Amino acid sequence: MSEPLPVFDKTVALERAGGSAELANELFGMLHAELPSYATALRADSAQADYAAVRETAHRIKGSATYCGVPALGHAAEQLEGRLKRGETSAAEGDLELLLTEIDRVLALPATPH
Repeated sequence: MSEPLPVFDKTVALERAGGSAELANELFGMLHAELPSYATALRADSAQADYAAVRETAHRIKGSATYCGVPALGHAAEQLEGRLKRGETSAAEGDLELLLTEIDRVLALPATPH
């Protein structure tokens, strides 16, 4: 059984920021500030069955997570995006809940975790 992905990986965040803690903090802070609006959009678009919009938001989160060292969030976004790309909308609810949980876990961190 594999270990769960961490909420935050400082090593990855610093690597993605070219070794600059200042840039890593800035990137993470930007994501941290955007996550509440992403969560609101995911809930609203899902309630309206606008799966294209849900997929787009998941895609944006996945991209941001890649540069911010938040692997669990990135993985959850990738799972949801992939399921929706395959048209598996009826099975996407669990992936959406996982993504919302990961958003909450990131938001529980300080806006500058480095």
